Amino acid sequence: SLCPRKFVINRKYRKNVFRGSSSGIGTFIHEIISNFAQKTVKSQIFLQKISNASENELESIFENAFKEVLIDKTKDLTKWKENDIELASNSIETIITELLKRYRDLRKKLDPVQALNKLFFRTEESFIHKLEITIDKKTKILEIGGRIDWITADADNKEVTIWDFKTSSDDYLERDIAQVVIYSIMIKEIFEVDTSAA
Repeated sequence: SLCPRKFVINRKYRKNVFRGSSSGIGTFIHEIISNFAQKTVKSQIFLQKISNASENELESIFENAFKEVLIDKTKDLTKWKENDIELASNSIETIITELLKRYRDLRKKLDPVQALNKLFFRTEESFIHKLEITIDKKTKILEIGGRIDWITADADNKEVTIWDFKTSSDDYLERDIAQVVIYSIMIKEIFEVDTSAA
């Protein structure tokens, strides 16, 4: 089974799968989100802090919790290139901003703990799906697998947002867009719901 990116590289470009120049940063970002989600959702201290927090206090609570995860993950920065540190730093800022925005919206309709559970509806969700494809009257089963970095749900369970963070340069945008499109098709097939991708 191939992840959508590998599928596109193999089938369209007829090339072996290559590692992007920033693939290590991508893995790092995935791990941070996953660790942050696991620690916050299960931490009674964090849940208590957000339950009693005002709107103004939320930002520092989230930032401090992120710092704890980062200390664990960045013990040895000597092997990091300067560009990688800057890219990781900018990515983390974007993530914290987006997390807070989403969380504040959810908190308007839900209690603080329910809002956090919707914010981290799923992280690092892996799946494998089989599609029947017919070409020239021959039907074949195509099996595609993938992993979604982060899924958030809205307060009313009417919409989920699938997040896939991209840290590679715009040169590889074509394969990334293909990955999002294939995920959208797979989700429509699996759950029989309409999807849109951006």
